[in-house]
Amino acid sequence: MRTTTKPQYLKRLLPVLCLITGVWCAGCKGRIYSYKEVLPPGWQSAAATFINNRDAVTGYGIDAADIEKGFVYRDGDYTELLPPGWISARAYAINDDGVVVGEGNDGTTDRGFIYNEDNAEPFLELLPPDWTAAAAFFIHNNGTVIGWGIDGSQTAKGFIHRDGRYTELLPDGWKRAEAYAINASGVVVGMGFNGSTNAGFVYRDGEYNELLPPGWSASEAWAVNAGGMIVGDGSDRNTDKGFIYSNGEYTELLPSGWQYAYAYAINSTGAVAGWGADKDVVEKGFVYSRGLYRELLPGGWIDAYAFSINDSGTVVGAGDDAQGILKGFIAVPQ
Repeated sequence: MRTTTKPQYLKRLLPVLCLITGVWCAGCKGRIYSYKEVLPPGWQSAAATFINNRDAVTGYGIDAADIEKGFVYRDGDYTELLPPGWISARAYAINDDGVVVGEGNDGTTDRGFIYNEDNAEPFLELLPPDWTAAAAFFIHNNGTVIGWGIDGSQTAKGFIHRDGRYTELLPDGWKRAEAYAINASGVVVGMGFNGSTNAGFVYRDGEYNELLPPGWSASEAWAVNAGGMIVGDGSDRNTDKGFIYSNGEYTELLPSGWQYAYAYAINSTGAVAGWGADKDVVEKGFVYSRGLYRELLPGGWIDAYAFSINDSGTVVGAGDDAQGILKGFIAVPQ
């Protein structure tokens, strides 16, 4: 159901083990990272997609029966996620209360879901009225869910789900939109097609603003922190780059010597996680903070992609090991 062109972070993974290594890009200083691989017992593959501020990780993969399922990894234990009667599920995000959102298929329709283990019925399906498909991509600590889908006229739109009610998101004049994140102030970010190019957008209190760095040909906004700093990526017509948008100004993100970069997540301190390709076109994760970049590449791996960073600076993502097997990882700063 996802329409972006980011690499698929799902293949085979190995059982849990810990690798300790640190990789720095030119001119970077500071932290080393310890790396932990994650795979639910008996599964063929898995990938980590999000980490909350209590170090609970969510993601998805393929079990022994070739069924795609979501999972939660917390304190060394796994919980498999598949709504009753569904044939597949992916978990995309988890808030600090442990509530998970994702998407899947019930055999006929792509739907979003909320999973709350404290409820008598832990799974709640999400599908806006008269829509034909939906995916839930992010959940805030206040329980607000952000996602996207297809309405009855086959138009792709974003949505906000709060207290059982939906708000549709589509900037005026735009052909389609997807929503990816929201902060405590109700600022929503996402992307869509404005009639001439793909562009990011900000939505707040019923008003939309386009996000497209000056001179760029395309952009998308992936995340927003509590302070209103927005992170995303796009193209300046020659190179794919990340960006931070804060107080009306853009900061471009591209580690020195790299071919391209995509910025995917931002924490409360303004640290950004993403991935790209270095001068040798090796794809690696990165963390950007206070003007410095730090590379993320577990020892012996071919490549790595970083997707989420929590307020402690712990990062999750996925990558290919020396045998070409894509594995999830948790990178903990030391």
